[in-house]
Amino acid sequence: MKLRVEIADCDEVEVTVRCREINDEIRRIESSLRSSAEKGASLALTLGKDEYFVPYGEILFFESESGHTSAHTADRMYRSPYTLAELEALLPRTFTRASKSCVVNTALISSVSRNPVSASETSFFGTYKKIYISRMYYKAVREIIEETRIRK
Repeated sequence: MKLRVEIADCDEVEVTVRCREINDEIRRIESSLRSSAEKGASLALTLGKDEYFVPYGEILFFESESGHTSAHTADRMYRSPYTLAELEALLPRTFTRASKSCVVNTALISSVSRNPVSASETSFFGTYKKIYISRMYYKAVREIIEETRIRK
């Protein structure tokens, strides 16, 4: 693999990857570049009467209940103005549907207790919070975890 960096007079950074075919290594490079570019991005969420700008990387999951969407971080629960479908389209690839009422940040998952006949319990780094991944979405969540995490 060759790496070349060019300095150009432009407003936006552009990264081009030339390859013979898209394979697992190219997908991991793409995922790393996307997550690196989106690290500073945040989402406007409310807590009480205050509006907070929460970085994507701090959000564990979103859940929908009774027509309201909540965003969970390790220690807080915010209100989101978006629906789960809007969040899936808006957020980076590491956020994916985990059940009919939940979108999870796969980058923060620390463990998944697989249950082939029921929902699988999922734990996160640095918090007691847990969610359940439904059997219908389990395979898609596992695929995104495999794509976005670097293994040797």
